[in-house]
Amino acid sequence: MPVSCSAYGCKNRRTILSKHRGITFHQFPKDPGLRKAWILAFRRLDFKPSNKTVLCSDHFTQADFDRTGQTVRLREGVIPSVFASFPNHLKRRPIKTRSTKTSRRALEPIKDPVPAPKCSEPPKPAVSDHHYALDPTQVKKKLSDAQARIEELERQLRNAKDRERRQKQVLKSLLERLEERGMLSEAIEIELLQESGPVQKMPATATALDFFQLFVPDNCIQNMVTQTNMYAKKFQERFGSEEGWCPVTAQEMKAFLGFVISTSVHRCESVLSIWSSGFFSNRSIALKMSQSRFEKILKYFHIVAFRPSQGSNQGLYKIQPFLDSLQQSFSCTFRPSQTQVLHEPLIDEDPVFITTCTERDLRKRKKRKFSLWVRQCTSTGFICQISVHLKEGQGADGLATLKNKPQLHSLVAKQLCQNISGKNAVIFTGPSITSLGLFSEFSKQDIYCCGLLSTRKSDCTGLPQSMLVCSSTPAQRGQSRVMMKGSMSLISWYNKGHFRFITNAYSPTKEGVIIKRKSGEIPCPLAVEAFAAHLSYICKYDDKYSKYFIFHKPNKTWQQVFWLSISIAINNAYILYKMSDAYAVKRYSRAQFGERLVRELLDLDDCSPTQ
Repeated sequence: MPVSCSAYGCKNRRTILSKHRGITFHQFPKDPGLRKAWILAFRRLDFKPSNKTVLCSDHFTQADFDRTGQTVRLREGVIPSVFASFPNHLKRRPIKTRSTKTSRRALEPIKDPVPAPKCSEPPKPAVSDHHYALDPTQVKKKLSDAQARIEELERQLRNAKDRERRQKQVLKSLLERLEERGMLSEAIEIELLQESGPVQKMPATATALDFFQLFVPDNCIQNMVTQTNMYAKKFQERFGSEEGWCPVTAQEMKAFLGFVISTSVHRCESVLSIWSSGFFSNRSIALKMSQSRFEKILKYFHIVAFRPSQGSNQGLYKIQPFLDSLQQSFSCTFRPSQTQVLHEPLIDEDPVFITTCTERDLRKRKKRKFSLWVRQCTSTGFICQISVHLKEGQGADGLATLKNKPQLHSLVAKQLCQNISGKNAVIFTGPSITSLGLFSEFSKQDIYCCGLLSTRKSDCTGLPQSMLVCSSTPAQRGQSRVMMKGSMSLISWYNKGHFRFITNAYSPTKEGVIIKRKSGEIPCPLAVEAFAAHLSYICKYDDKYSKYFIFHKPNKTWQQVFWLSISIAINNAYILYKMSDAYAVKRYSRAQFGERLVRELLDLDDCSPTQ
């Protein structure tokens, strides 16, 4: 509920509009004397302010405010004095000045009959060893410089938006001329005019399940039902029938997915804790299915029940059809921005629950037997493509077929970028993927790159050794060296350490700046500024959304990959939800979106996210 000003007749409220108008709200002082002075200035009978009672800035003069910091504050001891909405009998009447001869003479300055002695030298100011007071002239100068800098940046932003608007108008007029002459096809026009964002516009009434089923549709869930029943039948034919087993239905499979997905919102060590009587029990959803039925479905759950005749050496054959379907849905539902990142997302264990486990449980925990890389949009965080490789195995997706890690990273990067060839995309890479040979191959496919280089992790083949070693002379902060060969540039930049970058996407002569909270502005090449800006957003995205990954950790590798890909699909669904009209109707957080999805999968009547 918006906070309102407590002054008589004042209608100011704490809203977005009042914030843009520069109106601030201030609580009553805690000092008893000053608080009483404020109450007297209000002139309201039997008025007793509470701890939440506020007064807006319209009732103070400009001299009452301290605007030197980031927050507008009231100066110490000020009392509200501006009350334009008071009735006439409460307003202070102006004091009439006397106009007699005696009163005019009293206002004249007193003349000193004794002249002051003339000094040959001006008096010297007193000098103290310790000066703790702030110089108001310097503070005012810094404030004016900061305001001028803000105005300059705002002007540059307006100019950049105007240039973008003009370029779009020029492009549209050029396309119209080409279309009139019959030199432009419809497919090329759509590709030139497309912008990043969702391909399909979802209605404002769309639910969390609607966004989730963009990636895991009903036919995919029906395939899980068919394969699970096939595997259960074959298993029972070989080892004997199980008492009380009946084939799984589509509704039960959705409920099964909902139970496991609930571990991403309410972090518990085991999904079976839902039916327990302990801290992690959840009676509101446990009544939808019995624990014994859930354990039976979990025992026979499969995506692909039997090994195919072709490609039998493929280690991920049980999950590969689902991954292919997920990749296609990612590319069909979202159009990424021009700048993207290749990296490994955060999928580690939750350290809070690891510390609560016993040593026996920790010994049971095994490291992941697979590696996951993604291609991610830097403007939204949407994961456009994933690539999974087993750490053990003889198949084409295993590390046994590769001689060294740089070869693996180069192969992964080529697989992730095969769908963006010829689209003039800009790819940012980490030290493990960055190499001169890979960037040269990408440049032939109209893919531009900017990557951080490491002498320990990166493939430095073909790079000059003079740029890879630190110079003997000490470098200053912000100093950089550049070496070019064709369109490729090797940049060495110093900021409390040497950082090296390879790029063909940014000009090495253009300068940028990195803003640090303590150090201020640090000069750097434009490629360094772009790399830091895009990678920092992805790091913040990982820190925020990695804690919503499904916590259920099965022993089988293909099931670990499956639940991890489901977590990625839910995060992508939430990004599409935030970019749709449904977000304007009900603004759910990521945790509320996950809770709502669980209740919709379980087909519960109350789908409130706050339940």
